[in-house]
Amino acid sequence: MGRRWTVKIYFSGLMKVMGGIIRAKRMDYLIQEIGMKVSYYNIMRGNTIG
Repeated sequence: MGRRWTVKIYFSGLMKVMGGIIRAKRMDYLIQEIGMKVSYYNIMRGNTIG
């Protein structure tokens, strides 16, 4: 499977589990919210580093 499909599958799963809505209005909070959602999703999937 190519890299594009791997990324599409990852983000599709992320959106299904975490929802596609970002509530933050300011850019710094937006980045923080996305980072937290990605971190939680990786923990749920078992994709942790370390």
